[in-house]
Amino acid sequence: MTNDVAQADLEAAYGSVNIAKWADPNNTESVEVRATRVAWAIEFAADYINGRLVHSGYDVPWDEVPELIIKLTALQAGILLYDTRRIVSDEKDQVSAQRKLVDSYIRQIMRGQLKLFVGSEVVEKTSLNRPFAV
Repeated sequence: MTNDVAQADLEAAYGSVNIAKWADPNNTESVEVRATRVAWAIEFAADYINGRLVHSGYDVPWDEVPELIIKLTALQAGILLYDTRRIVSDEKDQVSAQRKLVDSYIRQIMRGQLKLFVGSEVVEKTSLNRPFAV
């Protein structure tokens, strides 16, 4: 599951230079290594986002992925690449703002304060994934 995220979505959020650097933990400049790590980060991020939202009242996994979920998945994938690239903790965390943003959006979705859209249509909640549904 990728939540319809592509490398271009990560690059739009963090820049192509940062994604290339963060996706290359051994500085090999290997296109294959970078592509594999980006794909891994996207899948990991989609699992994380979907896992957080499974009891939100939405049908997760998504039939049609809302735009906000695509963006949050891309942000989370970039965070994963950054965190797994940055072995030494000497440098300042460059993605702390994005880390807080993703968590804040997920909490707002869970509380019903933020609506999700596919195109111009609001994604309706169902009771299928809600705990304690009657």
